[in-house]
Amino acid sequence: MFLFIIGVLVVALIIFLQDFLYGQGYKYISFILPTLLGGITISVIYCFHYKKLILEKTKKESRYKKLFENTNNAVAIYKPIENGNNFELIDINQKGIEIDNHNKDKVIGMKFTELSRGKYF
Repeated sequence: MFLFIIGVLVVALIIFLQDFLYGQGYKYISFILPTLLGGITISVIYCFHYKKLILEKTKKESRYKKLFENTNNAVAIYKPIENGNNFELIDINQKGIEIDNHNKDKVIGMKFTELSRGKYF
């Protein structure tokens, strides 16, 4: 416990000195804290960085999903199966559903060879 208090005091002193001497406060603290606190700072920084990455990924997915759903063209997304010899329908946008009047839930998961026989497309 005593070492922890000393560590906190040293960190506070370093922050104060950096702010006083350099005027940039926390610029160099990320190099000193991991050594003093045994990696706790790295874990915290990683958590914040990971949260930021997840937020950015969610925003990108939302943007592409809106583009996918609101385009005036029919768009279908397939995934290769059977070593690339066939494809499975993963998703289709609203325009693709309107063109051929079929049920989205019914065609999702169907193979391309089944869909291309003319029954659905």
